[in-house]
Amino acid sequence: MVAVCSRAVFTIGIVFSAVMADEPAIISSNPAELAAIKTKLAPDPGPLRPAFDRLIARAEKALKQQPVSVLDRKKAIDGAAVNDYVSFAPYFWADPEKFDGLPYIRKDGQHNHALVAQGNREQFGAVKQAVHSLALAYYFTGNTKYADHAVVLLRAWFLDPKTRMNPHLNYAQAVPGGPTGRPAGLIEFRDMPQLVDALGLLEASRTWTEADRKAMRDWLGQYYEWLTTSRIAKLEDDAVNNHGTWYDVQRMTLALYLGKTAEARRIAERFGERRIAAQVKPGGSQPRELARVNSWGYSVFNVTAMITMAELAERVDVDLWNFRTADGRSIRAALDYLTPYLDRQKPWPHGRDQSRQADPANLAGPLIRAARGLGADPYQKLLEPLPHSAWDTQIDRLLHSRP
Repeated sequence: MVAVCSRAVFTIGIVFSAVMADEPAIISSNPAELAAIKTKLAPDPGPLRPAFDRLIARAEKALKQQPVSVLDRKKAIDGAAVNDYVSFAPYFWADPEKFDGLPYIRKDGQHNHALVAQGNREQFGAVKQAVHSLALAYYFTGNTKYADHAVVLLRAWFLDPKTRMNPHLNYAQAVPGGPTGRPAGLIEFRDMPQLVDALGLLEASRTWTEADRKAMRDWLGQYYEWLTTSRIAKLEDDAVNNHGTWYDVQRMTLALYLGKTAEARRIAERFGERRIAAQVKPGGSQPRELARVNSWGYSVFNVTAMITMAELAERVDVDLWNFRTADGRSIRAALDYLTPYLDRQKPWPHGRDQSRQADPANLAGPLIRAARGLGADPYQKLLEPLPHSAWDTQIDRLLHSRP
């Protein structure tokens, strides 16, 4: 459990909690390393100042986030209860050859923002980002205003009997005129590590009561049961691209949180062969992601999921960072396939839409995390030539750096 002392150290207008930071109850980052980062920040953030300032700016913005719930969606779906999570498939559009446009048809890479805005996806995204930023700001500063507002947001989305979300995703990424929910919708809860970490960081808050903790644990336990037994979730487990990778991230996170250590270890031990070896070619390419219109974005997206799993696997002493098949399939290979394109003079050769080129800023987060998990050489060096705005404000520097 996190313990935040009331003593404080003042530095450049920011109030930090005591220098001696206890290890937080987190999963996706190393607890001892995060506690050491907190201690390092207290006298002077130094090189971490840009990342810390960005975190505080996000937390201050999050204080203005109003409580929202699944009841706030704009469009209903047949069969969905009022407390069910509803979202719409982002790459689907009205069929121009049909009078009513139904069923909608898929256009990969063309995001239908107007359709997505009708459901709960954007609302949940706002809640999870706000809660994570607020919980981190509370941990690093000890300022209770951040924890207090995080609790307000959590209660509205997950706990209040009138507004709480039912613990399943049966109606996620629906297609108008088509399926009312799809396995692909599970990816909208891919940030489960951040949610669970936020709960751990809030442990010291008096506002987050024992009743809240129990109710939230019960909610996540019910969701885990659905995630591991429902037909729609099992289909997502079978996915052979980034969807399968992120499914394992969710399942692993919840297994760790719920104390299902043996299950977490089983997921981690299978991950190398089941996801890395199956999705990464010996040279590091990810063919299923390269087939997408936004092939750069999806390649980075999938390797980020693999890196996240490597970090989670550390909790059960499974080393996925150094998993490597005899012919060279590995996280390192997948990352190294992408790094040459940090040089904008080298065009990204994949994808049907040549206007979508490699964006070095997308790779900054994975490189920061790889510098910790795989070693600073060459990943820290690859970051340094990039514009500082691409990496020195990354909050990952606070979460995934060795102090």
